[in-house]
Amino acid sequence: MPCLSSLQILQCDRLKTLPDFLRKTPLQTLDIGRCGNLARGCQKGRGKEWPKISHIPNIIGLPEYSDSDDEGEGMAEAEDAVELPERPSTSDSDDEGEGIVEADDAV
Repeated sequence: MPCLSSLQILQCDRLKTLPDFLRKTPLQTLDIGRCGNLARGCQKGRGKEWPKISHIPNIIGLPEYSDSDDEGEGMAEAEDAVELPERPSTSDSDDEGEGIVEADDAV
């Protein structure tokens, strides 16, 4: 897979290893979310899977070190939080917000 740039693996609790070919991919982002066994194997500098992914600049979802299956694996810390812009008004005044559908109204 010479063109693979991003890979996301989510909720694969039984997955323990990654394929060897990842060593040779140009991956820029690897997201491992809620994969307890795999996350432990990918720990920086100590996991048996680390040599396969150490070249990837953006690895998301790995705890620094944990012996347990933390529910908060990969969660952003408060200082990493991003403030989202305010949601546009859906009022009918002056036709602003025209065409916006509330989630509750969506089909």
